[in-house]
Amino acid sequence: MVKLTSLSCLIGFVTLAANAAPSAHIAPSASSDKQLSAGRKIVDATPRHYNSNVKSHTFVAYPDNKSIVTRGLQPADAAVKLATSLISAAKGAPSHRFEVRDDSYFDESHGLHHIYLKQSIHGLPIHNGGLHAVVSENGEVLSYSHNLYTGPEPELPSNAAPLSTCQGAVAGKRSQMTFTAPTVNSVLSADAALYGFMAVASPDPTMSFAFSEVAQASHKASYLSSPIDAIRSHKISGVPTTTGDIAASFAYVLDSNDCLLLTHRFEVPMEDNWYETYIDALSGEVRTVVDWVSPGSASKFSLARPDFSSYGAPIVSKVEQGLRAAFDSVLHVADEVVAQLTAPSDEEEETKEPSYRVFQWGENDPSEGKRSYESARHDPEVSPFGWHAFPSSRKPFDVSSDKGIYKDGNLTKFKDTRGNNVFVSWGGKSSDDAWSLTLPRPQGEVINGSRHFGYPYPWRKFDLAHEPLDPKNYSLASQTQLFYTINEYHDLLHHYGFDGAAGNGEEYSEKGKDGDAIIAFAQSAAGLNNADMATPPDGYRGRMRMYSWSGQPMRDGSFESGIVLHEYTHFVSTRLTGGPSDSSCLGYGEAGGMGEGWGDIIATMARDRNGSTLAFSMGEWASNHTGGIRRWPYSRNITLDPDTYETLNKPGYWAVHQIGSVWATIVLDVVDHAMEELGFTADLFPPAKDASKEAHHKFYLSEEELSSLPGVKPRKSKKPVPRHGNTLLLQLLIDGMKLQPCRPDFLAARDAIIKADEILSGGANECLLKHAFAKRGLGADARVIGSTPWGGGIRTNGHEVPSYCNGTHHK
Repeated sequence: MVKLTSLSCLIGFVTLAANAAPSAHIAPSASSDKQLSAGRKIVDATPRHYNSNVKSHTFVAYPDNKSIVTRGLQPADAAVKLATSLISAAKGAPSHRFEVRDDSYFDESHGLHHIYLKQSIHGLPIHNGGLHAVVSENGEVLSYSHNLYTGPEPELPSNAAPLSTCQGAVAGKRSQMTFTAPTVNSVLSADAALYGFMAVASPDPTMSFAFSEVAQASHKASYLSSPIDAIRSHKISGVPTTTGDIAASFAYVLDSNDCLLLTHRFEVPMEDNWYETYIDALSGEVRTVVDWVSPGSASKFSLARPDFSSYGAPIVSKVEQGLRAAFDSVLHVADEVVAQLTAPSDEEEETKEPSYRVFQWGENDPSEGKRSYESARHDPEVSPFGWHAFPSSRKPFDVSSDKGIYKDGNLTKFKDTRGNNVFVSWGGKSSDDAWSLTLPRPQGEVINGSRHFGYPYPWRKFDLAHEPLDPKNYSLASQTQLFYTINEYHDLLHHYGFDGAAGNGEEYSEKGKDGDAIIAFAQSAAGLNNADMATPPDGYRGRMRMYSWSGQPMRDGSFESGIVLHEYTHFVSTRLTGGPSDSSCLGYGEAGGMGEGWGDIIATMARDRNGSTLAFSMGEWASNHTGGIRRWPYSRNITLDPDTYETLNKPGYWAVHQIGSVWATIVLDVVDHAMEELGFTADLFPPAKDASKEAHHKFYLSEEELSSLPGVKPRKSKKPVPRHGNTLLLQLLIDGMKLQPCRPDFLAARDAIIKADEILSGGANECLLKHAFAKRGLGADARVIGSTPWGGGIRTNGHEVPSYCNGTHHK
C-alpha cells in the first residue's frame, strides 16, 4: 500500500484555495454550484472524443480454417496458435507473449469455449491488445476478434519508457496537462500521473484546482527512480474525493497508428464514478479512459462528462464547459431516517415460496396495471437457493448483529430484500451504504408458510389529487418492487446464457467468479430524474441506483421496470462483451451507444405482451412526459421513427443515448420482422429442464423441424432453438454480445448477431436477419468512411442483401 505523496501539500492547497478569492481560478455560476453539489462527473460528453485514438478490435465471423488449422487442438491451444499465426503472417516479432485470461469460460449451454488471450511485452499487458476466439470442443475456431500488436519489440531501459518514434510523436497533440521530463526518456511516477488525472476527474472544483496546482508544482521531482520491471502493481490510498484504494500498474496502450504507448493504469473509485484510465508515462496525457458507471438511462436528463482531451485550459473553462445541468435538485434525505422494521416473529416455518405485492413481470409501470401478489419463481436451475438465501460459506454480512439474517442448516437466509442475486436497500449513494443497519429494508412476515412482502403504495391516490407525496412514505414497497424485477430478470437471462461462467452477478456460484451479488438502491439519494449502473469486472459488485423523479407527486423509477431493465442490461452487455473481466469495451462511441440501445431493446421486448406493432416509449411514466425520454418512441413505422444508420451523421448524434436510440430502432425492427415471420410468444421464460415434452415443443423447434428448413447447415451449438421470433432474437442478442469484439461498431454487432444464428440454428434465419437489418440501412453495402474526432466516420446506408436471399427470408 502506497500513500499518495505530497498529500499534506495537497491538503494545504485545498485550505489555501478555500480561503483565496475564487474569481482568479474558479467562477462557477449558481447553477454550477447545484451541478457540483450533485458530485457527478462523467467522461466523453463532447464531440472531441479522446478515446478515438485507441485502436479497435477486428471481428472475423468466418475464419479461414484451411490456412490456420486448429482442429484437434485443445481450445486454449487453438486460440494461441491462431494468435501466433496472425502475428507471423504480419511478420511481427516472435517474442510476444500470450496469457490465457482467467475469465475464459466454457459455455455449457452451447457446448463452446470462449478463450480470451491477453498480449504482453516485457511482462506488461497491452490494455487493448489480445484475441478472443470462440472454439468448439474439437478445436475448430468458429469466429474470433483480435487487436494484436505486430510491430517490433521495444527496448525497456531500467527507468525509461520504450520511446519509439510513436510515443514521441503523439505526445502533446492535445492541450492537456503535460510534463517536461528531465531526460528524454524519463518516466513519470504514478503519483504525478494520478495528480493530473484527478485534477479533471474530481467533482469538487476546489479539489480540482488543488490537484492541478500540486501536480504542476511537484512534477519536477516526480520521475521514476526505480526500474519499471520492479514496479508491477500496487495500491495508492488516501486520495481525496475517492472512496477507496486506487489500483495502479504499468500497461501499454495500442493506439490507432499501431504505436505502443507506455502508460500508468489506474482504477479510481469515486462516489458517482469508477474510472479505468491509462495515463501516458512520459507526458502525463490521458491516453484512454472509461467510466464503469453508465451515464444513466435518461437522455433528456443525461449527465455531462468532462473532456479530458482539453485539460490544460483554465480551470474556469473546465467547470463551465465540462458540466451541464445534472439534476433539478439533489434528493432530499429526511432528517429522521425511517426506522428499520422490527423483524416479525418466525415461529411459523417457511414451507412455500415468498410472495410480493408488485406490478408483475411484463407490466411496465402503474399505467399498465395494478399490483398483485406474485410468488417467487422457483427455478432450481438458475436460483437453486431461492431469491433470499446463499450458502453460509459466503459471509458478506455480520450475522450476529443483523436482524434480517438467520441460519438454516448450511444456508444463510434473509427476511428482507437480500439474497444470492441482489442486495436491495433504500436511499444509498455509495456501495458501502448497502451494509448500513440504519437504512430501512422490508422484512416479510411468514403467513401460512410463505413470507409475504406486501406494503402500501399510495401514489395513485395522490396522483389523482395532484398532491405532493414524499417517496420515502412507500420506500418498502419500492424496494420490494426493485428486488422482484431484478430477480426475475436475473433468472430469465440465466436461461439465455448469462450465467455464472459468463460473468453474471451472484454471491455464490459454482462457475465463474462469485462474491459479486449486485447492490441496488431504491430512491437513491444520489440525484433525481435518472438512474445509473456501475459494472466493474467479474468478481466485483455491480451497483444500481434508482432515483426519484420530479412531479406532483414525485415518481419512483423502481416502479418503471423498463428503466430497471435498461440499467441492469448495462451490466449484462458489459460483462458479455470482451469477456467478464474487461469492463472497458462499451465505454464510448458506437460501442457505448449500443450499451444504451440494448437496454431499451430488451426493456421493450419485456413489456410487449401481444406482439404489438404500436410505438413503445422509454421512461414516459417516470418522467411524466408524453413520448418518454427518447427523441421519439420506438416504432416499426419509419414515418413515426425515421432513424436509420445514416442518422448517426447528424449533429448531436455523437452522444451515447442518441447513438443507442438509433441502434435500438434498427434492432427492434429486426425483432418485429422475426415475429412477423416466426410468430410471437407472450412468455419469454423458457421451460425448465424437467418440464414436459409438450412444454419444450411449444417453446423450441425440434431437430427435425430445424433440419427441414431450406439451406440449413450443420449447426455448431447444442442449445435448443427458440421457435418464436421474439425469443429467438433475445437469444441471438445475448449470443451476439458474447461473440462481438471489444469496442464493437454497428457493423460488427450486426455481423455477430448473424453469426450467432449460424452457430445456433445452422443459419436458418440468415436471410430474415439480413433483410431486416437492410431496411434501416445496415445491409451488406453499408459503409463508414473516414473518422470523426469522437470515432466512427461518415456512414452510408446500405440496403443490399445477398442474391440468394432475394424473394425470400430464408435461403
